[in-house]
Amino acid sequence: MVKMRKTHSQNPIFLILFLLSVLFLTATSQKNQENEEEQRILLKLKQEFGNPSALQSWNPSSNPSHCTNWSGIICNSNNSVTKISLHNMSITQIVPDFICDLKHLTEIDLSSNSIHGGFPFSVLECTNLEYLDLTMNNFVGVIPNDIDRVKKLKVLNLGGNNFSGDIPSSIGNLQFLETLSLSQNHFNGTFPVEIGKLVNLEVLEMPFNGFIPSKIPDEFSKLVKLKTLYMTDSNLFGEIPEWIGDLKDLEVLNLQTNNLSGKIPNTLFLLKKLSYVNLAENKLSGDIPEDTECLSMGGIDLSMNELTGSIPEGFGEWKNLTSLVMYRNRLSGKIPASIGLLPLLTDIRLFVNDLTGELPTELGLHSKLVYLEVNDNKLSGKLPENLCFGGEFYGISAFSNKFTGELPKSFAVCPSLTHVMLYKNMLGGEVPASFWSPVNLSYVQIHDNMFSGDLPDKLSSSLKRLEIENNRFTGRIPLDIASSAQLVVFDGSNNLFTSEIPTGLTALSLLTSLSLDGNEISGSIPSDIMSWKSLNTLTLSRNQISGEIPSKIGLLPSLTKLDLSENQISGSVPLEMGNLKLNFLNLSSNLLSGKIPSQLENLAFEDSFLNNSGLCSNVGISNLMSCNSLSSRSSRKLSPKFIVLIVIVVVVVMILLSVILVLVAIRSIHKRKEDDEEDSTTWQAIQFQRLVDFTELQILSGLIKSNLIGSGGCGEVYKANLVEGIAFSEYGRTLKVNEKVDVYSFGVVLLELVTGRKASKGDEDRSLAEWASDRSLETSLDLLLDEEVKEGWKMAEMTSVFRLGLMCTSTSPSNRPTMSEALQYLVRRSSSQEVHKKKALVAADNVAPLLLSTHLRTSNIGA
Repeated sequence: MVKMRKTHSQNPIFLILFLLSVLFLTATSQKNQENEEEQRILLKLKQEFGNPSALQSWNPSSNPSHCTNWSGIICNSNNSVTKISLHNMSITQIVPDFICDLKHLTEIDLSSNSIHGGFPFSVLECTNLEYLDLTMNNFVGVIPNDIDRVKKLKVLNLGGNNFSGDIPSSIGNLQFLETLSLSQNHFNGTFPVEIGKLVNLEVLEMPFNGFIPSKIPDEFSKLVKLKTLYMTDSNLFGEIPEWIGDLKDLEVLNLQTNNLSGKIPNTLFLLKKLSYVNLAENKLSGDIPEDTECLSMGGIDLSMNELTGSIPEGFGEWKNLTSLVMYRNRLSGKIPASIGLLPLLTDIRLFVNDLTGELPTELGLHSKLVYLEVNDNKLSGKLPENLCFGGEFYGISAFSNKFTGELPKSFAVCPSLTHVMLYKNMLGGEVPASFWSPVNLSYVQIHDNMFSGDLPDKLSSSLKRLEIENNRFTGRIPLDIASSAQLVVFDGSNNLFTSEIPTGLTALSLLTSLSLDGNEISGSIPSDIMSWKSLNTLTLSRNQISGEIPSKIGLLPSLTKLDLSENQISGSVPLEMGNLKLNFLNLSSNLLSGKIPSQLENLAFEDSFLNNSGLCSNVGISNLMSCNSLSSRSSRKLSPKFIVLIVIVVVVVMILLSVILVLVAIRSIHKRKEDDEEDSTTWQAIQFQRLVDFTELQILSGLIKSNLIGSGGCGEVYKANLVEGIAFSEYGRTLKVNEKVDVYSFGVVLLELVTGRKASKGDEDRSLAEWASDRSLETSLDLLLDEEVKEGWKMAEMTSVFRLGLMCTSTSPSNRPTMSEALQYLVRRSSSQEVHKKKALVAADNVAPLLLSTHLRTSNIGA
């Protein structure tokens, strides 16, 4: 009996243990099955994504547990997959429909891949999803209207894709949403005011979209937890609402590049948590609010607005400020001295304002200053001495101010310095040699000051632009300038440099502009200049350069501007120069001789060879003698035999003429005797050349006393004005024939066309050609043109035709152009007018001399 009770009393315990074992085995079996299913889904996902190499670890053979060693997979304590993070895994395929078969999935991060297709609707089936990041892919189309099916969503990042259309209003139903980032898409509709219902929202980013122009909705004032409002380039207009000051948690406000107007709200800088403000590139006006309590401010950008007033003193209390950017406004007054005391300030950009006074003297002493840009203001005084004190100073841009004094001494020991832009100030003193040597120094633009001293033989190897013109530098051009192999622009004009051009200068293959005019440089131009393949500007005028122009200068493919004037250069103009595509050439005031290249014998370069007595041209370039006459003169000087031959020919001709005159005289005597024997009452008509037809009325109108030329026994002789017509040739005026008669007639036709006058209707006793020549010296050309034809846009063409008419009717035939030259002149003027219409902003010194003004050989007519 006792044994029976004991056995029965142990049965319940046994049953419980048995049941627990069964339950455990069942749960374990189910969990194993679930893990196997998740692994199967992941392997299928890998296959759908194209087996990218970044997912090599997804291999059950080498890594049985997908929760521990499979990259991008995170599991919970039950070994269930809760997060897939495949950021930057080079995935290109679309998101498969079965991804939400992972039942416990809460986070999906597929950012920074190249996934294409539309929005992956399959993710809407992930009922536990809290985090979805699809940024930086190639998704297209619209955001689904039922996006609110993912009710637990806290973070939605869709930036950097190609989504378009409207943002659905249903997005306002995601009541747990904390971050909404829709930046850099192609949304071209509206953003819904329903976003204002997202009371838990902390980050709202919608920059760089093409929204319909909108104001900042007042509904956004309900976003009281908002920390970041980022709506750069979102087509916003109107004013920044005053309620912005009610967003007490706001830390970042970025409304750059919109059309916002009005004043900056007075309450903005009272937000104590505010750390970054960017309102640049808007139309904001008025003064900057003075009251500030945002002591955590780290950066502020108010550039490119219409702000006035001064920089608030309170900005100097922002101990965390690293960047102060307010360029291109209308700010005035002084820069607060307290700005120079800020311990973290690295970047100051205040250029293009109306700031006055001096820079804070302690600037750079208390922080590691990197950038200082204050150009185009009215600042004065000395530059702060300690700009380089922090050891990280990168560059200064302070040009177009009124700074005085010398370069800061710290610039001479500033290895980080790369940019020095101090031109157009009143700085002076000797620049220390150590200033030029920092290895990183790339841009030195200190022209238009009063700096002095010699340049060292070796400059920084990183130098790209050296612009030191209009100073007082002396000595020679650095001998080892070839070590600055990256030099692109070297302008040292209008200084006191002496000695010769160093041959090392020709080794600078990247050089595009070399200007050394207005110095005391001597010697010759280096002949080995073939490395200047990129050179487009070479100006060496107003020096003491001698020798010849190297022929290789004509082989520089990019050269468009060449000025070697006012030197002592001799020899001929190299024929190779005719191959250059010049739009400016000046070789005036040298000792050049010989014939200029035929390609340069045109009116575009007629002012390019002045004051070179030995130069000649075969096409009548002004101020140059004809090569034929020069050759003839030279031959006579060099060949006595030729001179003797000429004398003999002249003597023979004179003898022949004497014989002819004697014969004519004898015949005349015999003729007179015969005439005396004839009837003295017989009249003989003498025919004169018929130039034009006269009407009876015109003849009678000319028989007035003022036209009386003379009288005699046979009657009176009157002069008569020619009738209107275009056949008023030079022969009819002078009774002389030469090879330029047709050119003269052509010139009369041109003058008739542009003045509206007839050939015989000049003024008083003058022909049209005489009238035009005289009047052009007395008044402006545009007053001589036909009033019925001239219009503003025709003036240049009509003036050119008028000038050509004057040249063709010059009193000296040798000064007239040939018909070929006249045609070339008209063609060049026609093409140049088209160039002027298309390139109206071309600088004057880059235009051929003819296109700036035309200097007529015969009348010295100005433009």
